[in-house]
Amino acid sequence: MPLSTSLGTAAGWRVPFVVLAALSCLTFVAVYRLLPRVEYTPHTNRSDRGGRGALVAVSASNLLTFLGHFTAYTFISLLLLTSGVSPAFVGPILLACGACGLIGLWWVGRNLDRSPRRTAAVALGGVIVAVAILGISWPILVAVLAATALWSAAFGGIPSIYQATAVRTHALPPEQAGAWVNATANVGIGGGAAIGAVLLQSVGLASLPWVAAALVALGLAVAMTARKAFPRSV
Repeated sequence: MPLSTSLGTAAGWRVPFVVLAALSCLTFVAVYRLLPRVEYTPHTNRSDRGGRGALVAVSASNLLTFLGHFTAYTFISLLLLTSGVSPAFVGPILLACGACGLIGLWWVGRNLDRSPRRTAAVALGGVIVAVAILGISWPILVAVLAATALWSAAFGGIPSIYQATAVRTHALPPEQAGAWVNATANVGIGGGAAIGAVLLQSVGLASLPWVAAALVALGLAVAMTARKAFPRSV
């Protein structure tokens, strides 16, 4: 995405779509030719009915978190531009934010199996703090950049948290449990973008971080009350 943004800024918005389509075709050919065939072994239909409530809690928390995140992040370019960032630097900044996300993913990977509850609390709490700092400091450029970097780092491992906790509910086979997380995340992405667009037109850009932080805080509250879904240890 950051590279596409930079390419679009330099060569026009149509060019990234052409490049993306070409790379998708090349990826399809490479996967078909290079990856070995895998025999499919269907899972048994046994599931833990007692874990369904936990899966609902994971999905609800995931939905609220993605709603909040994308209420503001959909318009991150606008937040950066109105803070004084040159259009040519938006792509590189987003690329750097992606690198920050890898740091968050690394930290989650090291801690999630030991303490799912604490890991979720730290990651979601980090997003809330970072977005609140963004709301307080916008449009001060240095503070906005620092808050965006912290936000990206905190959010980097959150999808993995929800995927892992959904599977561990044992309410459904792993593929189906993961599908619930993917589905609610997609609803959150689209819904968050819609909420942000309405707020942008009616209240203004400054409102987005605060609504985003409130929605993620609701997601954190759901996670912390769902002790079976987010246990202290595994």
